[in-house]
Amino acid sequence: IDVDVYLKFTAASSTIKQKAVEVKVNVPGNTLFAATKADNFEEAIDMVVETMKRQLKRTKEKVRG
Repeated sequence: IDVDVYLKFTAASSTIKQKAVEVKVNVPGNTLFAATKADNFEEAIDMVVETMKRQLKRTKEKVRG
């Protein structure tokens, strides 16, 4: 298992910078990816973690099924 996490600043406008979080998880036979933007990194990380949990659960169920 290999995980890449990217934290970035994105320009929502000329004065406001949003924070972007991207997570790529390489599991045997599959690559999972989740990305989101928010006003702060904490909020963006929370959203990406929830998305990744759902993807990992779905992948695990397919392998066991």
